[in-house]
Amino acid sequence: LQSYAKSKGYPWSISKGFDTFAPISEVTKKEEIEDPHNLNIKLWVNDKIKQNSNTKYMIFTIDQIIEYVSEIMTLERGDIIATGTPEGVGKIKKGDRIILEIDKVGRLENCVT
Repeated sequence: LQSYAKSKGYPWSISKGFDTFAPISEVTKKEEIEDPHNLNIKLWVNDKIKQNSNTKYMIFTIDQIIEYVSEIMTLERGDIIATGTPEGVGKIKKGDRIILEIDKVGRLENCVT
C-alpha cells in the first residue's frame, strides 16, 4: 500500500492506519532521558537486524517537531507524535516477530497477526 500511495503522490496514511497498527511501549518520562537527541535505535525482524540508527540523525529536533505540529493542531498531555523511522523499512507479514529497542527507554516485542 505504501509503494502504491508513493507512486501516485498520495499520502502514506493509508498504509499506516490499520486497527491495532501502532504498538506503543510503556511511557518513559522526559526526566528519565538525559539526551533524547542521542539514543540508539535498533529493530529486528525475525532476529535479523533491519534498522540500526540514532536519534541524533533525526532531521528535526524534538522541540522543532512539537512547535510545528502545535501550529497545526492542539496538543494535549499524553498525545503521541509519530516522527518516522530510520532507513531499513521493509515488508512484514503475518507471523513475523518484531523487536524494537531504544537505549535507556526499553524494548518492545510483537508478533504480526
